[in-house]
Amino acid sequence: RGKAEALRMKKKLEQDINELEVALDGANRGRAEAEKNIKKYQQQLREMQVAIEDEQRARDEAREQFASAERRANALSGEIEELRTQLESAERARKAAESELHEASDRVSELSTQNSSLAGAKRKLETDVQAMQTDLEDQAGELKAAE
Repeated sequence: RGKAEALRMKKKLEQDINELEVALDGANRGRAEAEKNIKKYQQQLREMQVAIEDEQRARDEAREQFASAERRANALSGEIEELRTQLESAERARKAAESELHEASDRVSELSTQNSSLAGAKRKLETDVQAMQTDLEDQAGELKAAE
């Protein structure tokens, strides 16, 4: 009876050992799968960290480009204002020059008219002087003839 009990115990222990070996195999497969998943997740984590670093670099570069563009826009805005001021000044100078040109043109026309008038008067006077000189010569000739 003790032998049967021992045999039963042996079978029970062998069965327990088999179950434990099956459980161990399952646990080992689970552990291997878990290690594989851990490696996969670690690789994904490294890839994400690299992507994050790339994004941060890109963001920093974009910020710098934005700041640079903003500085350039401010500088250009100042230049535009300066050019507007110069344009307004040039426009005022152009209008003043046009006004001076019109005044000078009017003055030239006026002086041209005066010059024509004076030239006509000069010709008339020269004609009158010539006529007087002819009369004087005629009278001088008559005076000599009368003497």
